[in-house]
Amino acid sequence: MCSLVLAFGLVVIVMSAALALKKIDRETILKVVVIPMAVMLAVFLVVAGYSDSQIAPAMGLLGTIVGYVLGTSKPVSGEKTDG
Repeated sequence: MCSLVLAFGLVVIVMSAALALKKIDRETILKVVVIPMAVMLAVFLVVAGYSDSQIAPAMGLLGTIVGYVLGTSKPVSGEKTDG
């Protein structure tokens, strides 16, 4: 089961990398690659049979990474910035 999850994650990452070959901005590529990778790693930890106390720190780290990627964006032209 673990190898199926990892194979599926690899397919998603390869498809995301194929999108990176096109002329797409870096932020979009980062979001398209990091979010599926974090989800795949979280599912892998659950399928691999780790206990709650072992998974909790990893989920916190993955959530922090995804939150950072989704939270960082360039201001849209015409949008006011603080300060």
